[in-house]
Amino acid sequence: MTGKHKHDRKEAEDPVSSPPPAASAPAEGKTEARPSRKVEIEQAELDRLRAQELLAEEYKDKYLRALADGENFRKRLEKDKKEFLEFAIQDLITELLPVLDNFERALSAAPPGVPDPFRRGVEMIYKQLMDALAKEGLKQIEARGGPFDPFVHEAVAEEPTSAVPDGSIVSELQKGYQLKSRLLRPAAVRVARAPVPPQPETKP
Repeated sequence: MTGKHKHDRKEAEDPVSSPPPAASAPAEGKTEARPSRKVEIEQAELDRLRAQELLAEEYKDKYLRALADGENFRKRLEKDKKEFLEFAIQDLITELLPVLDNFERALSAAPPGVPDPFRRGVEMIYKQLMDALAKEGLKQIEARGGPFDPFVHEAVAEEPTSAVPDGSIVSELQKGYQLKSRLLRPAAVRVARAPVPPQPETKP
């Protein structure tokens, strides 16, 4: 067998292998369903920042409410302290009111034979006491000649008269006092009442 025939037979027995088929390209328009690792990390970081923001807002709200409660408590404490200081001597002044009444009775009932220096001395002591109490906020309630006010006056008697308007205060029987805006004792007064006109007699 000639060499040519051998060569042809070899080529027939050992055919040239065809190249492997190329990998098919992904279909057009299709994307990967699973996000990349970078996107997952960014999303997790975003969620963490949002959670921190919500937590910070919650803490801020609690802080502002606690701050407001503390401010309200401080104002109430200052108000209570102020009222306590203003009215701390209320009981003492209330006990001194009968002493003022006795001074007034002594001055109004002094007999004519009492020496004038003695009366001036009593008046001076009474004025000094009233001035000291006035500095603490004590003041007399206006009564005589004015209209009756049930909030500061106590009507202990009525007097039929047409000399003054009905409901006016005719006379003051005992002075009333206030300590700043608080009533210590109402003024005891006599109130005018319009006289009832006589009814005409009916003939039988």
